[in-house]
Amino acid sequence: MTGCATRLHGVDTAVGVGRTASDVMVTAPKTLPADASVSQVWATFSDDHVHMVLLVGDGVLHTAVRRGDLGADPSRGREDAERHGSGDDRPLPS
Repeated sequence: MTGCATRLHGVDTAVGVGRTASDVMVTAPKTLPADASVSQVWATFSDDHVHMVLLVGDGVLHTAVRRGDLGADPSRGREDAERHGSGDDRPLPS
């Protein structure tokens, strides 16, 4: 089997050359409370390795917020971030 190299979310991946999904997956996703503000999410994005924040409440994923979801308007800092994310309520695996 020959390998196929590609880039996924800025990470070089190789299929068929001894790498598995666990080699490139996020093992500790960044989470914030479901009622987090846009400012709190932006503070988490200050780490340039973070591209998505999961907003969680009572063990349920409320939404996933990506950098591009927030726009660049700093005056929205106190606004709830949840309205900018995507996804339905889904239980998180235990």
